[in-house]
Amino acid sequence: MARLAAVAVWSCLLLLPVVKGTELDGCEADGCEADVSSALQLGRGRDEDDPEPAEDPHPEQEPEYDPELDAEECEHVCCYSRFKAPESLCGCLAAQSISCNYCSRPYIATPEEYQVPHAGSFNISIPVEETTLANISKFEVGLGLAGFRVGTLGVTLLGPASQSLGLKEPEMEPESQTSQVHWIFTDRSCSDCMEPTDSFSQLQGEDAKGTWTLIIETDPEVANGLVTWVELSITSC
Repeated sequence: MARLAAVAVWSCLLLLPVVKGTELDGCEADGCEADVSSALQLGRGRDEDDPEPAEDPHPEQEPEYDPELDAEECEHVCCYSRFKAPESLCGCLAAQSISCNYCSRPYIATPEEYQVPHAGSFNISIPVEETTLANISKFEVGLGLAGFRVGTLGVTLLGPASQSLGLKEPEMEPESQTSQVHWIFTDRSCSDCMEPTDSFSQLQGEDAKGTWTLIIETDPEVANGLVTWVELSITSC
């Protein structure tokens, strides 16, 4: 209706000469001025003095979680994945009433970032921030290396409560060649597993939350290789 009214008034303006201060034929000046003003208002943009348009009281909101994730996918991605999922994605946990069960499957912690120097010892920090974790029931450390003389390496783990556990001691007569390894330090028996120098049993009942530090001691006269994989596997019952 507003568009039709505007067209009608503009047609009137085109057909009849308008002289400022005179009346238009067939209508009162005040009424025509009002119609012309309305038409002009419809046909132009908003001036700086015009009021701001009212905001939509119910704006469209982005969903708090990905509705494409079903319960099984949500639990896997947001509870047990080695890669930290964004909080925006993991709204599916609350939306679908899912609780992460770290007694049946372990929580996996990985470092956010780390640097390996050309030579010499170095540390890798691994934060554990999951608030639903209870005390430690089972603990394992995964470490992948390439291009190191692994026989010369010493590996130690420091806990958030200043616990110190030796994982590997340097060999007395290490081999001179570099190699690639994937170690799993654990108290259980499994393929590619290594028994730590200090048993993880002393961590049972300890709080897992906080920053863990992996200390890699190397021969300072030998170039370092690459760290390909680091993770903590924490079961909490």
